[in-house]
Amino acid sequence: MGPCCIMPGALLFLICNGGLLVVNIISKIMLMKNVYIVSIILLGGMALSVSAQTATQPKPIGGDKDAHGCLVSAGYSWNAAQKACTRPWEDAAKLKATTSATKVKTPTSSTTARLQAAQKQMATTVNQLNAALTRVQTLWSRTSSRLDKLTLQKINVTTPRKYLADSKLKLDEARAKIAIVKAAGDAALSINQTAKGTAAMRSVEAMVKDATKTITAAETLISKSISSIKPGVNKTTTSPASANKR
Repeated sequence: MGPCCIMPGALLFLICNGGLLVVNIISKIMLMKNVYIVSIILLGGMALSVSAQTATQPKPIGGDKDAHGCLVSAGYSWNAAQKACTRPWEDAAKLKATTSATKVKTPTSSTTARLQAAQKQMATTVNQLNAALTRVQTLWSRTSSRLDKLTLQKINVTTPRKYLADSKLKLDEARAKIAIVKAAGDAALSINQTAKGTAAMRSVEAMVKDATKTITAAETLISKSISSIKPGVNKTTTSPASANKR
């Protein structure tokens, strides 16, 4: 028999049942303790596994993003004009390169203004030459008509006709020179503001002077033609023999 069996009455009952109860509680406590330890071990293993996986995953370059999704730590910021994430120093470099290219390819405003002024001046010069040519041509036509009337009046206009014919050649020559001036002027203005372009414009200026001289020469010949008309002196006279035949 065990010790519980030799004790009397209710005390014996309490002691025996109380001992069994204590033993049962202790057993449960030990069991729960074992379960708790095992749980802690399992949780610790899972935590280490998650940490290892997190460490092996690559982190995004630049770290945190701002409200627009730009990586601030990498130097990106929101560019409202481009509506994109950009780096300020990269934008500055692109702007500098674009500005430099524009300076090379695009003429400055002052150069454009000078070119437009030169084009306007060239057009004015050609118009003036054509106006002078038209005026002298009109004078030539009037003089030719006058000589035709004098011829009907039996006036000798041989000398005036000769001057007028020479004047006609000068007018044709001047007309051709004006056309050359216009073509050469357009070609010179198409050349950039270089030494070659400046030399071309000087050549055009010389052509303009030459065309002007030719028009002036034509007008001078017409004046000589008019001044050589002398109706009283140049009038054709009837010889005595012709008068006797009548």
